[in-house]
Amino acid sequence: MNNYNVQVIIPTLNRKQITVKCVEKLLKGTYLNFNIIICDSDSTDGTQNEFINYKNIEYLNVGRNKWWSGAINNGIKKALEYNPDFILIINDDIDFSNTLIEDLLRDYHKNMDSIISPLQETNKGFYLGIRYNGLFKIPRMIFLNKDIKEFTSVESSNGCCLFMPSEIFSVVGFIDENSCPHLAGDAEFQIRARKKGFKTIVSSNIKILQGDSTDYYSRVKLKNMFTFYGSPVHFPSYWKFGVTLFGSNLNFIIIGVSYHFNYLKSVTKTILFIVKKQFNK
Repeated sequence: MNNYNVQVIIPTLNRKQITVKCVEKLLKGTYLNFNIIICDSDSTDGTQNEFINYKNIEYLNVGRNKWWSGAINNGIKKALEYNPDFILIINDDIDFSNTLIEDLLRDYHKNMDSIISPLQETNKGFYLGIRYNGLFKIPRMIFLNKDIKEFTSVESSNGCCLFMPSEIFSVVGFIDENSCPHLAGDAEFQIRARKKGFKTIVSSNIKILQGDSTDYYSRVKLKNMFTFYGSPVHFPSYWKFGVTLFGSNLNFIIIGVSYHFNYLKSVTKTILFIVKKQFNK
């Protein structure tokens, strides 16, 4: 099993201790043949000095403006230089067992040509992913229940832990960091991959614990609410995801009506939040 070359990509920004904890847990794991690529968005907390003496760790300063998608893409490009068999994208704030990589490899070989995602423990339950149902692609979040089998096919899952064969990037391309620099980058990639024959399979045999989401919402302002990468109504992300899901601009315009309605609701909510925040000041 240790014959497979696995490259692990970890994006981070100013959370040195969390990143170190994640790295040390990987290094203490049961799988041995892997390399870690830290994709740091120009941290100012000394993150870059923490990994100098570690073996099998490469540090990349990808720049402050890369955000999640750009940081991951930098890591993927570096990882591909080592001709890996598999790439694991992992956020540093999740908790996982010391058999994570070994378990992902085992379940990949039961589901070839797939993206493997673990079962994710959240404050709402054990989350698997999303399916987009019917002509109008109504999103349905899938949580663990008595009817869930060992492996479940979803159309997208959270990008905090995704394991995939390296050749997927030559077929599908990279994550769209231009249109989806942060929000929807993971989901849009998985939908694109599915259309090229790579399913996302969630394994209920592997469990991880998600950390709390980073609060970017409080940084949104009226003047940048449609362009700020961390905004819940970042328009290019919304549009690119919709076009990929529905297959064309025209399809998204005409039959993406529920998405347009929910987007307008989010715009209203965001405006009210910003106005309230300014009023409180």
